[in-house]
Amino acid sequence: MSQDPNVVPPLSKAIALVKWKHLFDREIGGAARSSSELIAGLVRAGATEDSLKRFWQETKHLAWPASGGVSPWETASAIGFALEAESNAGANALGSEYVPLLRVALAAKKAESRSISEATDERFADAIIGNRPERFDALEIQGVREFVDSSNPDASFCEVDNESPQFFSVYVHYRTGGVECVGDHGSHELAAAYANALSEAHGWPIYDYVAPAENAANSPAPARLRT
Repeated sequence: MSQDPNVVPPLSKAIALVKWKHLFDREIGGAARSSSELIAGLVRAGATEDSLKRFWQETKHLAWPASGGVSPWETASAIGFALEAESNAGANALGSEYVPLLRVALAAKKAESRSISEATDERFADAIIGNRPERFDALEIQGVREFVDSSNPDASFCEVDNESPQFFSVYVHYRTGGVECVGDHGSHELAAAYANALSEAHGWPIYDYVAPAENAANSPAPARLRT
């Protein structure tokens, strides 16, 4: 018997704790933070309405007897429950007051992404390549997203995200393996233009991980973390 594609199977506690660890209350700021700060932390951790609904569907069956029923995801659980109830016409569900705060935070993040997209066009291949282009043999274009450490707003890290990129980076590929970032760009068009210019100058092929799937067969390696 085939499974209904609309039914989300529950996760075991062990798997859920690993998969959804980034949504722990302590990971998004801790219990001492206000509701708006915790929700902003959820959004910085990559939460969306769809991901929070899925999180709730996968974890709502779990019990936490050792902590008096308090799960490590109290904020995410309240919002996930409210979003699920809202989709079932239950507008007054517990946690429904958090939903507008979530949507404000998501809108702010989207506006920030647009601002970064308009402003970013940083090119620094000359400093990386220097007078030794023979060390490299290809170029890559990757989508990238920046994440802020909720416990330290001044700290951030970047990770490859070709599904929902915040900006786009161009990399040179070492003949011996590994890559080096040589440009950060606010749009795919800017990244492609820079990669094309470098390709024309050095004769390197371009592997574009962000472009349509027909290019995937030519990709030399899966997307990797940016360091």
